This record gives sequence, C-alpha cells and structure tokens, in this order.
Amino acid sequence: MKRLVLILCSLLLVSAVVLGQGRRTPPLAKVQIDTTKNYPLVTIYDLQYVSPDSLKFADSVVAASGPTSVAGGVWTKQTSAHYIAHVSPRDTVEIVGQIIVPPKIISFTGIGGYNFTLRDTGAAATGPWNSIIVRSAVAADTLALYNAGLLTYQSGDIIRIRGYVDEYPSNNFVSYTQFVPIGSAFIATRSMATCADYIGTKLVPPPIDVTSGQFMKGPYSSTGKNIILSTGEQYEAVYVQFTNLTVVSIVNTTNGTFAMVDTAGNEISMMDGSKWFTNRTGAPTGSPLPYRDPASTYTTPTVGQKIGMIRGYIASNTGSETNRGYRIYPVFPGDITFGNVLPAISTHRRNPVHLSSNDSAAITVKSYKQSGGTPIKNVTIKYSLNNGSWNSVNMTGPNTADSTWLGYIPKQAANTFVKYYVTTTDTLGQVATYASAASGTAAVDTSLGFFFYTVLDRPLTIKDIQYTLFPTGISGYIGDTATVAGVVTGDTVNLNAASTAATPWFIQSGNAPWNGIWVTPVAASPDSNLYKLRVGDSVSVKGVVQEWRDGLTGQLGSVTRIGNASVATKFTSGNSVPSPVVLSAKPFSSGNGDPGAEPYEGMLVRFNKVAVQDTAPTFSDNTEYLVADSSGGTIVVRAKDGKSKYSPIPGDTLYGKKILRKGDKFSFIQGIIYFSFNQYKLIPRLDGDFGTYTPVGTAVIDQIAGLPKSYDLSQNYPNPFNPSTKIQFEIPKSGNVTLKVYNFLGQEIATLVEGNFATGKYSVQFDAARLSSGIYIYRLQTESGMMAKKMILIK
Repeated sequence: MKRLVLILCSLLLVSAVVLGQGRRTPPLAKVQIDTTKNYPLVTIYDLQYVSPDSLKFADSVVAASGPTSVAGGVWTKQTSAHYIAHVSPRDTVEIVGQIIVPPKIISFTGIGGYNFTLRDTGAAATGPWNSIIVRSAVAADTLALYNAGLLTYQSGDIIRIRGYVDEYPSNNFVSYTQFVPIGSAFIATRSMATCADYIGTKLVPPPIDVTSGQFMKGPYSSTGKNIILSTGEQYEAVYVQFTNLTVVSIVNTTNGTFAMVDTAGNEISMMDGSKWFTNRTGAPTGSPLPYRDPASTYTTPTVGQKIGMIRGYIASNTGSETNRGYRIYPVFPGDITFGNVLPAISTHRRNPVHLSSNDSAAITVKSYKQSGGTPIKNVTIKYSLNNGSWNSVNMTGPNTADSTWLGYIPKQAANTFVKYYVTTTDTLGQVATYASAASGTAAVDTSLGFFFYTVLDRPLTIKDIQYTLFPTGISGYIGDTATVAGVVTGDTVNLNAASTAATPWFIQSGNAPWNGIWVTPVAASPDSNLYKLRVGDSVSVKGVVQEWRDGLTGQLGSVTRIGNASVATKFTSGNSVPSPVVLSAKPFSSGNGDPGAEPYEGMLVRFNKVAVQDTAPTFSDNTEYLVADSSGGTIVVRAKDGKSKYSPIPGDTLYGKKILRKGDKFSFIQGIIYFSFNQYKLIPRLDGDFGTYTPVGTAVIDQIAGLPKSYDLSQNYPNPFNPSTKIQFEIPKSGNVTLKVYNFLGQEIATLVEGNFATGKYSVQFDAARLSSGIYIYRLQTESGMMAKKMILIK
C-alpha cells in the first residue's frame, strides 16, 4: 500500500501519467448470463448534471435559510435527476469511468473503505459534472467487489459498474451525490460479466484549477448561508487544485483539518479524507487498517501559514461541520505545498472583564514566532470608542515564561462602548490579526466583529451577558463572575435533572430579546438551593459566564450560560412567567449566530401551526425531532430534556408516551431555546407547552343527527379503501372517548379521536395517504369498554 501511494503521488505531480499497461481482470469462473436483463448505460455527466435554474434557486434558499432547509423537499433541487426523489422506482444504471482516487485510499466513509472516484471517459480532460464517488452501501457489496478484483485496479484504469444514485445526507442542500454499486445481488448480463468489469487503462488528466470563491462567498459562516451551489455543485468528486491560500483557522485539532482563504477572503476548508492527510487514530468502522498511513509525515499547519497549492477531490461533510459546505480532500503525498508562516497570536484575556469608569482594561495575548517563521517585531492594540476612529496602543513583551504581551486601554466614561483587536507583526512585515473571541475565521477577520465591552457603573444584567456582536453568538463577558436576576422558567419539575445535556434551570428577565439564560451548577457539588427553585420564583444567581459547546469536536457554535452557579437570593415566589415570544422558525433553521435567532437563546418562545417534518433529523440524538411552521423554517425539538408525553421513539409506548410521526401537527409548540451540535433547538417542558395535537390521517369530526341507544362502532366505508375512509361511532352518554388506528403488529399509527364527547353519533374521515398497503385495526375506547374492527388499505 505504501509503495502504491508513493507511485501515485509521483505520477500525479506531472500533468499526465501512464500506469501499468495490459492490466487484466482476475480469472473468472464461468458465469450464467441472464439474457432477459438489460440496464441502460448512462454517462457520469448525465448522472451529476443539475440545471443552472435549479442551482440558482438553491442559492437563494441557502442564502436565506442555510443548507439545512428541508421545507417541501426543496433540498432535492440540487440532486441528481436519477435520485429517487425524481424517479420512481429508483433507476438502476451502468456507468463507465476512469478511476482517479483508487479503492482503499479514501479512509473515513466506512464499509471497509472500498470507496473510490470515477471520471467520465467521455471528456478528454477533468471538468465540471464529470466525476462521482462510488461508495458501497453494505458490507456484502464490498465483499462482492473485492471478489471481482476491485483492489487490483489503480488510478487510470477504466471500469464498468452497475448501481444506483443516492444522496447523503438527505434533507440538506450540500448532500453528496454517490453511486452505490450493486455487488452481492449482481446478475451477469450481456453488458457486464462481473460487478466491476475492467475495460482498459488511459492517461490521467491533471487536476483542474479552481478558486475558493466558486464554493463560498466570503468567510465561513456557522449559518452556512455563504455556500454557493450554482458554481460549486458541478465539482463534486472532481479532482481540483487551489493556489495561493492562507490558513485562517484549525477546524478540528484531533483530525488535523483546517480552513483557508484566498486574497479576496473567500474560504474553503480541508477535510481529512485520506490516510496521508490526517491526524486521526484508530481505524474506520469495518476496516482492519488504521486511519493514518504509518509512513505519513503530515502535520497540521499553523494559523497564518501560506498554502502555495492544495489539490484533491471536492466533497462535503455531515454532522456539526455540514455548514462548511464544499471541502477539499487532499489524497496523495505532495497534494499540499506549504509557504511562509505568520507569527502566532492567541489566548486573549481582559482584566477586569466587567469594567467601570474607574477601570483601565489590561489586555494580554500570546504572540510568538512559529516554527519556520521569523521573529516578532511588535504587537499592537487597536481600539475604537463609540464606533469612532481607531487608536493604537503598543503592547510590551514578551514574557519569557509564557510568550504573553501586555497593553492597556485607558479609563473611559460610563456607558462608553469600546471595541478593539490586536495585531502582531514579524520582521518581514507579515501581519497576523486577532479580532475576536469567535471561533474559526471570525477570530482573525475584522469584518466579522471585534472584542468589545461597555463601561458600566452598575451590575451586569442577563441582557449585558447575552448581547453579542460576535457572529458565533459568543458573549463579550466570558470568564467574568457575575450575579444576575430573573424569573425561573425552567426547574426540576418540568425539566429533566438527569439530562446529559441541558440541566433544568433557566431564568429570564422580561420577554425582550437577549433576556434569558441557562444556569448550570458545579457538577461535583451542585448548590442544593437550585433544586428548590420553582417556575415563577424571582431570584438572583451567581456564577461564571461561560460558553458551552454541546456537540462534536470542531463545531463553532456554543450556548451561553452562567456556570458553577449558586442561588444568591430568592426574592419572591409565584410571579408571572414571561409570556413566550411568538416567532417564525425560519431563522432557527440556520447555524449559530443568526441575528433572528441568537437573541432568543435561553428564552421562552412559541412557534405556531407546526408539523413534524422528520422523527430522526440528527445522528447525535434519537430523542430529537424536527418541526416546520408555515414560513418553511424548521427547528429541532428535544424530547429528552422535558417531561411531556410526546416522543419520536416507537419503543417509548412502553413508558406511556404518544409517538410522533411525520405529518403530525400541533397548533403550537413552545419552550426554551437551546443550542447543540451547531443547531438551535427547542426544549418543551410539560404537556402544556404543546397546543392542539392533530395526528397524521386525522380529519374534521362530523356529528350526525340522532340520539343513539347504545355504544357502537361501525365498519369503515369504503373498505378496502385508498387513500381515505369514513369511520362512524355512537355513544349513548357523554364521556371520554378515544379512537386509534394500529398496524397489524399492534403499533399505534394515529389517534383520530381523543377527548370528552357529548351523547351522539359521529363520523371521522381517516386519510391514510402516507401509509403503505396492509391490514389496520381501528379501536374505540369508551367508559363502557373497547370495540375494534379491521380495515384494509390497498394502493
């Protein structure tokens, strides 16, 4: 493997290569040809191509809502025409392509790592729409490809394979088009003898030159709104080359990934998708080989370092880094060339954090010459008062013990707004900037915000702590010990104290923006007085202003909280809780820092007329579900933190939960805004945080004339039916009534009727448009007993 990687590296360093001639497929046993089967041969270009109009539309949605907007399935606008969202049944096709990245090089996608990229042989050169990644869906297909000799194929070989198009992840504008080969279920035909037929070997074209501005407009935003599909989508899986970039942030220290910008400030992030350019330890799922090649010499570059050239294939990533959009995946040794190294600058501190008119601000940073760089010449604070002109203060240093530099912003009058940043210059005149405490690009880009504070001759309020200029939503008072007051909106009665994520305490001071905050105790010895708090208590709490990243390593988003908190004072009980702020879900579809969402972090909010869009929207937590309102915006709802009866987990019927399904509706859902895994989320507390529940399939209940003499449940009509039918029941006296539908396994499908009904005859229209054909049971439960009947859905 090491020899192969080195050979491939040297070959890719020239403009074209010729690999071994006369490659032969492995010896094959005689196969039985099925002459009745015929699968169309489709070009990779045709599999990948998406119309410019569709991509322009996708750009408009992403710019407004970010890439995770799923309302109405609009995310499929950028998907292959052969994807199942556009064709039914799913297309099975054959493609011919030239291997560019061979099997066993792409390391992180599991199923044994038998994944590779193909280039359309219909074009002489690498170009838009002409490449695709091939990824097995199950281990059995991987084994079949192995037995067909897949691992004997190298870069430059041309093969024919059969399979279908898939997109991953779904419900996302930056989903990645994949060709899923058919291996274990392969049937030999006149066109193909094995599931990976070798055709020949040709020259590998050189990578195509691209710019980061084709993939992202400006710097990375945690909302994902800067991603450009109209000029980026065409390069999925294409082997490309960028030049003259600068490292602006380390995306994931553990994995060794980083982000770069061009001279115009457009950002592209690198992803560790090969065995050479990664710092990961261990092995991928299903593979006996480690993530990292033992011979790899790769080390993560430093912030400010120049990238002369980086090449690789274009793909996206999932999880908390989805909003980085298109990424460059370098593959072979030599795919990155490094340039000059800028001086390092980091670890900002301000003392005091909360300044009065009697205080000057002592600012310290760490700044030093990095390996391969040149010595520091000077470090300077640039500050502005009330958004006026910039002033400069030279810092003294470095402290030989820790490389820190110290400077002072002078005392200012009360209510003065101060913003500032720090620069460090080396002896070559190269300048590195430290603009803010925000993560990623924002930390070094003054167009995205600054360090700031307001001079206050009074104690801090919740609003002071929550209000921020940082695009990632970070407080300007991190590290300060503060005492803040508010009314309790979340306690151990209505939120789960045993939750592994959001602890149950939230306080709020009014319902204007920026006025709610999460409160967390000292983990090892929590203040017992917190457990005595109840919703409606007016209190003050004392603790440290913190930013908590509930999610994956490398995510930029965080939630502001008062940490290590204790109850300072309990003033009164039984106070009115601030009314939930009625909002549109649209801003909450984005990543951290959206100006329409961030001000409501920690506050009670309400979303009206919502429908369940997805019961498993996040890989990180199966208790979460996604709802959308009439704006088309969505928000993830956390079931485990609260104590309501609603759950997306089918097995929770054992705990008396009502199981949610896609299409279920609520007249409203309210709760407290939280943030985790780079997504805003809603935490409902008790059942009262949910409005009227309308399960999918429920229609208006009609009352029929006449007074019944006994309880009765009629046979549905029509039966069999498609897709709707009427169910009639009679009750001779008022009382509690439920009418539910179950599948033949006894699992609840829908609640058609639930509540207190007066004497009468009733008819319910049941719409089963979302259900599959089969036998279903409908059951009437009244105070006198239960009745049930069967009905048949035939589609």
